[in-house]
Amino acid sequence: MLAASMQQSFAPAYDRTEALQSAGAVPPRGSADVLVAASHIQPDDHVKVIGRSVANHLVALARCGCGSATSVHPGALFSQRQKADVVWVIGADDIQTVMAGALRASGAPRVVAIELPLGAEWGRLQPVISQLAGLGLVSCTTHDVAGRLIVVASRPAWLQRVI
Repeated sequence: MLAASMQQSFAPAYDRTEALQSAGAVPPRGSADVLVAASHIQPDDHVKVIGRSVANHLVALARCGCGSATSVHPGALFSQRQKADVVWVIGADDIQTVMAGALRASGAPRVVAIELPLGAEWGRLQPVISQLAGLGLVSCTTHDVAGRLIVVASRPAWLQRVI
């Protein structure tokens, strides 16, 4: 039942992007566009993008109307203490260490999205998904986009009112 409601919640964001693409307003969807759609970015959200090469992700956020985004290098996470509504982790080598630092530095985000190479080992990712579930980010979806695996964990609406 929870998975069905999650699929419904993604539909409007994807439909909007696909409508813009068919009108020629945006280029074909890449991983940054899928992250935008799957994260349900709102204009007043603060998005923290953690990674080494994130320029196209910041452009996608600006294009969707995100009013506030911060780019953080994975090595600088422990000096950053800024609350974020949405956290994206892009291409982290040591996903467990980066996620631990990201969650400490970001407070309690309502959405965490992780972009990894398609061949990423699930064994390394499973402890991170369990950690996110412990924070209430229990709705988890995956997307295969252009050779990348995108995992999105979010807090369901009913739980957002509780936490």
